[in-house]
Amino acid sequence: MTRSDEAAGPDMWRAMLALSAELSGVEMIRALVEGRVPHGEHHRLLGLRYREADPGRVAVDWTPPAALVNFAGSGVHGGYIAMAFDDVCGSACASAGERAFPVITLNLDIDFLRPVRPGRPYRLDAELVHGGRQRMIVNARVLEPTDTLAAQATASMIVNARSSDR
Repeated sequence: MTRSDEAAGPDMWRAMLALSAELSGVEMIRALVEGRVPHGEHHRLLGLRYREADPGRVAVDWTPPAALVNFAGSGVHGGYIAMAFDDVCGSACASAGERAFPVITLNLDIDFLRPVRPGRPYRLDAELVHGGRQRMIVNARVLEPTDTLAAQATASMIVNARSSDR
């Protein structure tokens, strides 16, 4: 485990490492949903709770805390929305593998359609649309409780070649 892993949530990383040899990618994300793997510190910071996972698809409940509001006070800062998208897109990729694997984001393209308000419940959905051997493409959405689209993203990702160093 590296120093950055410790900062991201040592309990989460330890639990994932302990299970990595026996669980598929979707089983690892489901272990997070079920609480067998604790949510990381970045999940707590953002207000994310993983709700369900299928191969190539994840759903996350998101209640962004007030600390994420932008300078103008009009909604959650776009950088935090990008961070949430990055997390769920990577999880959708990892959920498709024979084993859970870390990914690196090559590109994250976001359309902000309406403000994401702190303290309100949202759902983040991410789905793998291309699972190539090297490059993966994921579509993701932030939805209000009424299923109104607040933001959407497309990410391209690759498997972290250094993941065997973990």
